[in-house]
Amino acid sequence: MATREKIIIILMIAVLGYGGFSYLVPSKDVALDFTKKVEEAKQFASTFSTALASAQIPETDKHLISKASIEWVKDPLLSIPLPVETKKKPDDQAKLQQMAKFIFSGFLNFGGRSLAVINGIEYEAGDEILNQPGYIVRRISPNQVEIGIRDEDENITIPLEEKSILPSGKQ
Repeated sequence: MATREKIIIILMIAVLGYGGFSYLVPSKDVALDFTKKVEEAKQFASTFSTALASAQIPETDKHLISKASIEWVKDPLLSIPLPVETKKKPDDQAKLQQMAKFIFSGFLNFGGRSLAVINGIEYEAGDEILNQPGYIVRRISPNQVEIGIRDEDENITIPLEEKSILPSGKQ
């Protein structure tokens, strides 16, 4: 080992020793400094409380302070709900039966094309559904597909039904 390396190691050991000593052995000045800071904090608190008690608060501020403590009927910090799309809900039994005819089990998106797997067959938007004459795929998204009847504006929204491929009992 070269002399230069020995000097660096000796200095490193000296610095570590001094750091450990100053960390483990508390200084007497620290205890005095702590009590001095506590006294300064107490003095500041008493000065502040007396200044606050003797301060003249304007009537508008008193009114605001009194209203702030009352429970608010409308919280101004609540988020405003976004407008909900006004789609007709399938509330009659016939609509529910129409929805039961379709199972949306998969979504594919490649090369700018979106495909929906409905009843085991792939369809694009605009395709007519086989074995269900008059039904057309209107819109495809990863979570749902909209199916409509030809020449009608009303759509049926079918959610994606994902089946787990894991053995039963495991998530």
